[in-house]
Amino acid sequence: MPFLDDPHAVARLLRLVRLTSHPRVVSDQHLRDAGFGLDETAGLVDLLCALGMIDARRQPTTIWTEYRHSATPRRVLAKSMRHAYPAFFATLPRPDRHDDIALRLIAEDRTQLDPTEVALVVATFRELCRAAGLGRASHARAVHIPITAAVPVRSAILREVADLLTVGHADLDDAHACLADGLHRAAHVAAWNGLSAVALIRITSDEFSALRAVRPDWNVSTVAEVARRTRGRVLIDLLVEMGLVDPYDEFSIAALLERRDRCARPTPYRPTAEETRDYLDQVVARTGELSSTEDRVTPPLDDDAEWPSAVRPSRRRQPTPQR
Repeated sequence: MPFLDDPHAVARLLRLVRLTSHPRVVSDQHLRDAGFGLDETAGLVDLLCALGMIDARRQPTTIWTEYRHSATPRRVLAKSMRHAYPAFFATLPRPDRHDDIALRLIAEDRTQLDPTEVALVVATFRELCRAAGLGRASHARAVHIPITAAVPVRSAILREVADLLTVGHADLDDAHACLADGLHRAAHVAAWNGLSAVALIRITSDEFSALRAVRPDWNVSTVAEVARRTRGRVLIDLLVEMGLVDPYDEFSIAALLERRDRCARPTPYRPTAEETRDYLDQVVARTGELSSTEDRVTPPLDDDAEWPSAVRPSRRRQPTPQR
């Protein structure tokens, strides 16, 4: 059974299939160019193979094409999930409507995975169900205890945003100073920090109302609390889900993050002055877009929420009554 070390990457991977150009081969470099880390690529390839979206040579299949172009991509995904998790479907007619314990017991019985990996299998399956619009019925049988939402204080938020704006401009100034001094890796890190500051300002500019619409379980009341929850790729996910970034631009921004991470960590990557200048130009352009853009709407998926049958009845048109 396939799983990802970060199950939240399921949504990113499916957006990659759905929104980017059709690759000849889904190579490690192709995934890295889309902003995924080198340590993620093996799991991503395994999942795509299990779903039937790529073959053994990593070439996209007809299922990839169908999911990318279909008017009902959720139905395509739900059908592929049957092949990726056959043990779940052989045991339960609607595994998405059973709790995690039931799925975990099946995975433990049918695989040799350790408990941590089994938990990741279940979490990955849940994310796929969410992407397919499934699992809304009895999966949520647990009693939900209402949580008193934290109330943001407008004056405090405004102070935090003002401080963040100052920090963001200072980081971008530092990035250009580092470039001038030949500190190219440091310039990448500072530039991304500046972009992140502007992104946080956009995310929290309406006293968290839009944020709570996409993250209702986040009980936050300060910008600092939001910042702690939105490190790395989570920040980009939020920008996409809140409509602040065009979904087609997601992977270009993720590639900027990946380059920043290579500079911030002990890697052999040594960007040249020209590469650093290009990086700063891209960051400044993205910062300007975030500062001035109106909210965009993410292209919707279809609303199907049923598992497709092995053989679906044909939808015949009713004969037109004769006059």
